[in-house]
Amino acid sequence: MPHGIVRISSPSRLHFGLLAFGQPSGRQYGGVGLMLDRPRVELSVSAASHFSARGFAIERVKRLTRRWADARQQGVMPGCQIRVEELPPWHVGLGSGTQLALSVARGLDEFHGRPAVEPSELALIMGRGKRSAIGTFGFASGGLVSDPGKVAGEPIAPFAQQISAPAAWRYVLIQLRESDGLSGETETTAFQEMDMVPLAVTGQLEEELHDRLVPSFKAGDYLNFSESVYRYGKLAGGCFAQFQAGAFASPRIGELVEYVRELGVPGVGQSSWGPTIFAVTQGTREADRLVARLADYYGDVIEGIRVSAADTRGAVIRREVGAEQRATT
Repeated sequence: MPHGIVRISSPSRLHFGLLAFGQPSGRQYGGVGLMLDRPRVELSVSAASHFSARGFAIERVKRLTRRWADARQQGVMPGCQIRVEELPPWHVGLGSGTQLALSVARGLDEFHGRPAVEPSELALIMGRGKRSAIGTFGFASGGLVSDPGKVAGEPIAPFAQQISAPAAWRYVLIQLRESDGLSGETETTAFQEMDMVPLAVTGQLEEELHDRLVPSFKAGDYLNFSESVYRYGKLAGGCFAQFQAGAFASPRIGELVEYVRELGVPGVGQSSWGPTIFAVTQGTREADRLVARLADYYGDVIEGIRVSAADTRGAVIRREVGAEQRATT
């Protein structure tokens, strides 16, 4: 039986929007997103005579462990305890499902002495990355991750690029008291029923991404990145207007996005299906001022608000054996 404790900590993610879907040929989905230092998935795997799950998302962890055991041809559930100590909220646009699934798989591999594998392999065995691969590659690298999309027959998109984030920038995450974003079967149905993204719109998104958003982020050009991420998100969000209120999940979210811009913070958008809104600020002081203004004006409809830095490493794995501790990323 393996000994010791494996601890794994993985980031959450923002998704700024997809490049394409529904087109008869070419790459589908794709897009760009940013990994966040907080909130995180924090879990541990420790020795036990039989399998058990503790903490958050117990039933989901059991299903994920069964999937891992089947993929690794274990035959039976592993003798260990998985304890989820921290978990970002579900279905609010922060990529919790992917990060938990990859954390369980990577933690179990490490606990059983298996060599680390590519994040795409982890995603495939855990059933993730069927559309966006941002969270998959961000799990391994942190930073800003772009995803070119995948062609027919590709199980997961190929890795495009990862860019380290400007250290001082902070991201204000605002969650209104709105319905959760689409997920699971509801999300699958939405993609089946939505009109395709016109090729001209995909071209505009690709131009915005490659010519302005990525270069300005890489250069640490706050103003140009902020305007670009707003334009990109609004254009990408408009492709989902059949299933939300225009470019955003609800009229109230759209109103809040514009209010934040009126306050002088131009880089605002909705992450994935929402309802999380993000605002890019130049540093902690500006972020704190924005939080105070939002609390005054929107306090009665805000479910939660926090300030996060970008994640710079991806998942961090630590193995503890007695007094020894070994850390990997």
